[in-house]
Amino acid sequence: GFNLLYVVNLHKGNVPEIVAIHYTHRMLCHLETLHLKGMFLHCDVKPDNWIIRSHPEMVSDLMLVDFGRAKDLAAITSNGSDVGALYGRVAAEDLECVTMRKEQKWCFDFDCYGVCVCAHTLLFGTYMEIEQVGDRFTLKKPMRRYWQTPLWRLLFDSCINMGPISDLHEYAKEIQGLKLAFEAHLRGRRRELKSLLLAQDEMLPKKKE
Repeated sequence: GFNLLYVVNLHKGNVPEIVAIHYTHRMLCHLETLHLKGMFLHCDVKPDNWIIRSHPEMVSDLMLVDFGRAKDLAAITSNGSDVGALYGRVAAEDLECVTMRKEQKWCFDFDCYGVCVCAHTLLFGTYMEIEQVGDRFTLKKPMRRYWQTPLWRLLFDSCINMGPISDLHEYAKEIQGLKLAFEAHLRGRRRELKSLLLAQDEMLPKKKE
């Protein structure tokens, strides 16, 4: 199937922002299900591993593939909600979350950092680079003036600087808050989004060459 990277190239690096918001919202929804219901970390969240699939209501949805590096959270969870830490640098350098770069323990922040990489690719057409400003990390590239900057800043600041949250309830509150923020921006723009996704679907080859 076609992945997110293919979609970015299809739009020549200029994916409509509302489409980027839609796909980022879907990534957050899928991570919420994977982490909190499936009790797995994917550990390789990147644009190549999100496959476009059709959906009767939203035209275009995503499916996460390639679970070869996945970690079973149930095996390291105690007392029902206390998730144990993971260690080691297990990703390519540009996909390493902040705690991994610091050689500290990591958990949900690794997959959430991957969502930021994907969102950045949708917005800018390039992989994400970060820099430290004070005690937090932020994007090197500036946002465009006409973007929904507060929404994107919320995502990037929260997920890049998330750290190794070990409590399931705390993490659930964090990712659900992000998901609701993206839902709010989609509300009232469903017709516009559907039109753009239908046009995108027409641009996709019927069979991948």
